[in-house]
Amino acid sequence: MLQGQQQHALPLLSALVVTLVLSGCIYKLSTRQGNFIENVKVDQVELGWTHDQVVYLLGSPMIEDPFHQDQYDYVYYFRSGDGKETYRNRVTIHFNDDKVARVERHY
Repeated sequence: MLQGQQQHALPLLSALVVTLVLSGCIYKLSTRQGNFIENVKVDQVELGWTHDQVVYLLGSPMIEDPFHQDQYDYVYYFRSGDGKETYRNRVTIHFNDDKVARVERHY
């Protein structure tokens, strides 16, 4: 009777070993979210520019906050598939009377 149980357990044990070995080989995709904005472009934004000029250069903002219509937030997040590398970047452009008043970079 013990011999029969061992014969049934062998395929199950083999499947378990294969599953454990392959679980370390799962590929995870890198995650990219938001607006990737090059620092060179942010450097080009000048005080006094209008909303339209900023959108033309940087694109539409990721977040349009109805409570803060006088600012644009450009947010970017990257995480590598292996989880070893994470990068976050946020640029906030503040407007006063439809003109750029201040540019903030958050790294």
